[in-house]
Amino acid sequence: MEDKKILMISVVCIMLGLSGIYVFSQTVDFSENSDFVKINGTVKKVYTKNGVTFVDLQKTERIVFFKEVNVNEWDKVEIIGKQERGFEIIGNDINVLNIGIS
Repeated sequence: MEDKKILMISVVCIMLGLSGIYVFSQTVDFSENSDFVKINGTVKKVYTKNGVTFVDLQKTERIVFFKEVNVNEWDKVEIIGKQERGFEIIGNDINVLNIGIS
């Protein structure tokens, strides 16, 4: 009985992990140059402090711009940036695909 429980738990964990990898792979598009990424998503939160803008997308990590950018919450955007250490992304360019509801 104990072995069957462990087997079921491991199968569920594998399925959840594979699902998470699939969702993440649909969100991040790695270009030919592995340092640069293109991300499409919906803006969840935007704030600027000392000329640095932080953009949080739904289902994605925070993207940092070392300039002020003009986006609002719920805008659908395309961001091109450089991947730094792990999942940290430094944004180079941001395009608003369509303006969300304010």
